[in-house]
Order: sequence, then structure tokens, then C-alpha cells
Amino acid sequence: MGRATAESIFEEADLDGNGVISLDEFRTWYANEHSSTAALLHSGDAAGRGGVPDWLTLDVVHEVLRLYDKAPVEVLRAFAASTNELGLLNRAAFNRVLTALADFGMDADGDASRRERLNVVLLCLFDIFDFDANGYIDYIELASAVSILCGGTNDEKVRAAFSVFQSDADGRLLKSDVVAYMGSIFRLLLALRKGGGGAAAAGLPDAQDFAR
Repeated sequence: MGRATAESIFEEADLDGNGVISLDEFRTWYANEHSSTAALLHSGDAAGRGGVPDWLTLDVVHEVLRLYDKAPVEVLRAFAASTNELGLLNRAAFNRVLTALADFGMDADGDASRRERLNVVLLCLFDIFDFDANGYIDYIELASAVSILCGGTNDEKVRAAFSVFQSDADGRLLKSDVVAYMGSIFRLLLALRKGGGGAAAAGLPDAQDFAR
């Protein structure tokens, strides 16, 4: 299911049919609200939550982390600086980066409540991306999903996400890049959607489908 979804996405974005996706093609696809998959990225309209608390939705994550006033390149640079030599982040590094980016004021009213929610947000987000439960998450897959939580224009988000991949010699996306990019984003959206029952109950692909 995940492979078929990725191939459909790739075919949508590969406008000239040459088997690779340029930055211009990627930007056009991302901005096309008539594309069912691209529209999903903008709306977060996916189903399935796994073990995420009912109150923890994408809107709550936006409110708690407040990455909407951060440029994607700023956020991705902060994560990149905290990876190990294999390009992985452990839970402590992940928590440290997002806590610093959340910009808590020392005396601001409501910060105590936001800090409490932050602890749950950090716990759940790390578990979402720690796909094999080994205590580490891959920077590239994390960066793909985090880019949609950031502020800036669509073009800035596209450039930030695109720059993480660029597998071929000409700086264009290959099909494997699209699988990784979409898999990480769907993983986030599937987990943070209102409702219950999980992706399987909703008849949608889950994270393991995207890994196949």
C-alpha cells in the first residue's frame, strides 16, 4: 500500500515524466491544492492515532511548540547540529532542541500549563519517529515532517525539505526520497488526527506500510 501511494505521489510530481523530480516540480506539486496528496499535507486531514492522547492534535502541537514563527532552515539547522555521527538523534537531544525552540518566557502566564503539555508532546513525537523503538530517530525523516510545522512561506518549506534529500548528482529527488519524505509526514499526520482506532482501523496505511 505504501509503495503504491509513493509511486502515485511521484507520478503526480514528476511533471515531465523523466523519473526524477526537480525543485520546480516539487514546488509546483506542493502548492497544488487540487492534488489529493499535496492537499493532505496542508490540511492534516488524515486518520489514525495509535496511543496518542485524544487531546493531542496537530493544532495542539502547533500551539505548544510554536514553530510557526520559526523559519524551516532555522529549525532544521538546530536538529542537524544535535545529531550524532550517523545522523541520528536520541531522546535527550530531541527534547533539548524542541524545548529551546519553544521559547518559554520566565514569567509568562500560562507557561506552566504549556510546559506540562510540552512533556507529553515531546514524548509522543519522539515515539512517532522512533520507528524501530531503538531510542534514536533519523534526522532526514524527522526533518521532512518538522518542516511542515514551521513558519515561513510554502516556498521556504519546500526548499528546506528538498535540501535534505537531493539524491542524484543534479540535485533532484528520486523515488526513494519521495517514499521517505511522504512516509515521515504521513506518520506525523496519522498520529495527530482527531479520532481513534489507529490507521489500520481507518483503512489507511500506517508507518510500517511506508517502510516496506
